[in-house]
Amino acid sequence: MENDAIIAVGSHEAVTAQLHLDARQIDLDGGHLMPGLIDTHVHTALGGFQERTIQFPDGLKNASEIIDFLASVKQDPRLKIGDSFT
Repeated sequence: MENDAIIAVGSHEAVTAQLHLDARQIDLDGGHLMPGLIDTHVHTALGGFQERTIQFPDGLKNASEIIDFLASVKQDPRLKIGDSFT
């Protein structure tokens, strides 16, 4: 450890090569080191919705770019029946 941070894991040789003079070594004696668990999650419904719909790309700057984008997706099967634009 260095400044309360883990700086190396692995074989004794690999860890020793990373040590600084003030680093503290902790021998886990066969134990396991696990990172902290964080709140990892997904928004499944939103992800599915984004895959099933047309998303305007970021950075469209003017009307002609919007018109060009709409023309390029006009036949996209993700458009629902009844949706239209001209």
